[in-house]
Amino acid sequence: DFRDAVLRCYRSMVLLFETRGRRARPEQTAREFEADALTAVGVSREGVDLLTSLFEEARYSTHEIREAQRDAAIASLTAIRRELEGAA
Repeated sequence: DFRDAVLRCYRSMVLLFETRGRRARPEQTAREFEADALTAVGVSREGVDLLTSLFEEARYSTHEIREAQRDAAIASLTAIRRELEGAA
């Protein structure tokens, strides 16, 4: 299911940021977490913003999530991982 894949990619990003000391708070929106994480973790906005947008679409929309959205989520997560590995 492409929707589930996008949601898993976002959760993986959140877990990556948690390993860097940025924990998502239950009352935060995805965009609030994104803003905090960008400041604290020091990754570029592009990949995080795209993955957050895809998460919001997958989480809150009722239309079909397609393969292209899944692929974009995977690519964004991969780029974020690479960036974090370079910062470590």
